Amino acid sequence: MKRHKSYILSLVTFTLLLVGCTEIEHSEQVTSEIEAAQLEGRSYARLVVNRDWTGDTLGLQDKLLEVRSRQSRYLLEGHPEQAAAFDSTFLSTLRAVEPQLARKLTAAPLNTNTK
Repeated sequence: MKRHKSYILSLVTFTLLLVGCTEIEHSEQVTSEIEAAQLEGRSYARLVVNRDWTGDTLGLQDKLLEVRSRQSRYLLEGHPEQAAAFDSTFLSTLRAVEPQLARKLTAAPLNTNTK
């Protein structure tokens, strides 16, 4: 009987360890996906700030739509954490390098109601 209890206890312990390792692997994967989204947000921000947009407002708008599209893709794929990481890193990079542009982008959206 004692041997049987020891066997059951070992089996339960093994199962708990296995579940714990799976959760750690999942957590590490999510963390690496968030870090990848941050790198991508930073890269998009650098594309925006490293180009002279003087006289090319349509080009700037096109690039900003591309940025928003990438963030939306994260949301559509069911990854809100990555979308938030992408967006916050994009904006924080802009704030650090081009604060005036960052202020314009984070200003309250225009009211598009056509009443």
